[in-house]
Order: sequence, then structure tokens, then C-alpha cells
Amino acid sequence: MAIALLPLTLWFLWFLARLLEADHQTLRAWLAGPWQGALLLAYLLTAGYHAVLGLQVVIEDYVHRPALRLGALLAVKLGLALLTLVAVVALIRIVAGGGVP
Repeated sequence: MAIALLPLTLWFLWFLARLLEADHQTLRAWLAGPWQGALLLAYLLTAGYHAVLGLQVVIEDYVHRPALRLGALLAVKLGLALLTLVAVVALIRIVAGGGVP
């Protein structure tokens, strides 16, 4: 997973630098291409999954009370799943032309 995240992160940084001052239409047109939208989607999903795995290891190593550990793991997994879902929906709305309200 981390191996896939390295080139995706480099691409994402290049993407941010290139489109930092772009308007909405330019961003939408660029993301509508087959590669850029797919790469951004891959980055969002991979980064979200990687974050869940990393935080799970930290919680399992440092939270010793079973009930608190379970609650923290559930909160992290649900919270990051929700954030990833919101990011994916926003990407789909931008590419589809709905924009972001």
C-alpha cells in the first residue's frame, strides 16, 4: 500500500502545484480527463486506507483498556471512511459538473 502511495503522493503534489491558482472550469476540465480523475481517486482511496492502517497500529500499541481501544478503533475507522467518502463524492460532483456548493 505504501509503495503505491509514494508515486501517487508525488503526483498529488505536482497536481496541487500546477492547479493552485486555476479556476473551477480549468480544474474541472483537467479532472475530467481519464488519467487525472482516476489518479486523484486512487490517491484519495489509498491515502484513506493507509491512514486507517497507521492509526489502527498506534491505537493497538498504546491504548491498553479494551473498551477504550475498541471505541477508538471504531471512531477512527468510521471517521476516516466518512472523510474519504466525502472526498470521493466531491470529486465526482466536480467531474460531473455539479461543482461544490
